[in-house]
Order: sequence, then structure tokens, then C-alpha cells
Amino acid sequence: AGARTSGQFNAVSESFFTTLGVDIERGRTFTTEEVRREAPVVILSATTARTLFPGEEALGKLVTIRPTVRGITELSPAALRPAEGAFESARVIGIAADAQMSRLGVVNRRYVYIPGDYWDLMIRRDPERAADVEAHIQALAKEIDPDVVLWTRTLNQLVMTSHGFLAIAPMIGIRALRQAARC
Repeated sequence: AGARTSGQFNAVSESFFTTLGVDIERGRTFTTEEVRREAPVVILSATTARTLFPGEEALGKLVTIRPTVRGITELSPAALRPAEGAFESARVIGIAADAQMSRLGVVNRRYVYIPGDYWDLMIRRDPERAADVEAHIQALAKEIDPDVVLWTRTLNQLVMTSHGFLAIAPMIGIRALRQAARC
């Protein structure tokens, strides 16, 4: 087995790879049930698989995942002593082609996909009441699901990352088209 490495991770649904056109080179994608349960399975990028398991087949192997900061994680073959703070060993069920995931024009070579179904919600609010609105949304979400995790950021923060820009670019384009149609 290889050594520890770091990379980015993303929680994705069973339709993620098909929707974005990312090839699964070997193995399979997540099932609906694995996404619902957030099962202890992962799909590794091809480079991550080669790094963690040089000269070996990564499918079926266990990896240990240790988040360090949002979106960045340490990975290691489970055969190595887990790093302090490691929270889960997961079985590799698929190897995905290295793909552009986070920034325009940059192929993410070290990437791990975990099962999860997350989505973004955009809310327009009065800047004067931002803290009140955020607190109210957090409270409502916790009322529905006490285990829910919410990350909030402003539109400016979202746009400052190319990944965020990709998420809102279609909305900007549609709004521009609607404005042009009104003229």
C-alpha cells in the first residue's frame, strides 16, 4: 500500500457522475440506498487510487478518511495506522477519471467522492438583517432535522471561487436573457 495523501472530497448523489459526464473507469457509482444512508463507501479519482495503492487494484480496498479543512481531506490505506482524528474507513467501490471539479481549467487529480445528497439554496436578504435571517434559517432547519449541517456564505464569497461561479453562471445567463427580452 502507498502512503498518506491529501486531496479534495465531495459528497455526491448516485446521478452525479452521469450528470457531469465523469467516467467511472472501474467499479461502479453509488446506489440510491448508499447515498440515503451515507454508507461507508467511496469512489476515488484515478490518480488518488494509484497514489494510495501503487501497482495494486484499489477496488475493494479500505481507505481511512480524515477531514482537515472544508473540502480537503487526508487519505490513507486502512492498513496504515489511522491518522489522529480519522473518523471512518470506507471501501473503494469505484475509480473515476480525473476530472475538473473545483476550479476552471484545473483537473483535480487527488479527489475522493463520498455518498451524500446535498444542495445549495440561495436566499436574497436585506444586508441589515443578515444575522437574523441566518439564525432563523438555522433554527428552522434544526427543527426539521436536528442533525442537519448548514454552511452559509454570501453571493460574493460564492462568486469568488470558480466552482461557485459555475454554480451561478446559468442563473446569471438566464437573467441576462430575460432582461434582453424585455428591451
